Amino acid sequence: MTDQLPLLPYAGSSGWRGSEASRDRAFIEDANGTTSLRQRIALKRVWDQEFRGLTWKELGEIENIHAGQSSGVLSVLHKEGLVVRLKERRNRCSIYVAPIYVKEREVSPRNFNSSKDEICQEILALIITGKLLGTDEEIVADIESLLAREGY
Repeated sequence: MTDQLPLLPYAGSSGWRGSEASRDRAFIEDANGTTSLRQRIALKRVWDQEFRGLTWKELGEIENIHAGQSSGVLSVLHKEGLVVRLKERRNRCSIYVAPIYVKEREVSPRNFNSSKDEICQEILALIITGKLLGTDEEIVADIESLLAREGY
């Protein structure tokens, strides 16, 4: 599965939060290999912890990355089904484990429906990357298709 990295589930992006700087950083890191490397490392770190698992805070400390980067990479890996988020917590943080190490523990479901904020980010990403092109009617159809896919 790691040969399919980077995972870019947000309209061809690993996602960003709020600011132009965050968006720019995401697109640069997705393009230059940083996202792929971070995903590979996070996946390995989660697997290495076996049943204990790993929190976003622990990953951040081990890899010397900020909270948004560690939380974001684990969220993408969870969204794409490569890791499982347990309902159990450690130090008020969610624990992520490899699927084979879940056992009988309760898990948090993967979020298949994006929030409205994420959908807006996906549409913006399509516009920025030039993937949302065509006549006004075609663009509206593409946006309606995206919204329908997400259940809106």
